[in-house]
Amino acid sequence: LMVDRSEDPRSITLTPGFQKTQKQLTSAAASGQGFKLCDLDLVGCFYVKPNWPGRCSHVCNGGFLVAPMYRDRGATFIMGESYRHVAKALGYHFSMFNLVFGTNLDSNAIWHKLGFTNTGRVPWAGRVRLHKE
Repeated sequence: LMVDRSEDPRSITLTPGFQKTQKQLTSAAASGQGFKLCDLDLVGCFYVKPNWPGRCSHVCNGGFLVAPMYRDRGATFIMGESYRHVAKALGYHFSMFNLVFGTNLDSNAIWHKLGFTNTGRVPWAGRVRLHKE
C-alpha cells in the first residue's frame, strides 16, 4: 500500500491509480514478478505463502507490516482486503493465521471485520511481554 507524498502524511490517500496498482500487484504476485512505484511513501506490506507444503498447500498464510506513522488509519484493513484478492489470484482456497494474539485487539477486530473467524485459542502459546493471561 502506498500513498502520494504530496498529500497530508497524517491521512492515507490512495494514489489516483490504485485500482490499476492493485491489478498490477495481483498480476505480479501471480507471475512471481515484482514491481516498483516511484515517488510514493511505503505505508505497509504483506506476504502470502503456503501454510503447509504438499496436500495442504491450498491453505495460505500471511504476514503484515505497517509503518508506525500509518497505524490506526485503515492501512491494515486495506491490505487485508488486498490480501484476500491476491491469495485468491494465487490459487489459494483458504487462509489461516497461526498466531493472532488475543492481546492484539486491533488485529482481531480487523480480521473479524473482514469475515475471518477465530477457530480456537491456545493459552500461553506465545510469550507476550508485560501481559499475563
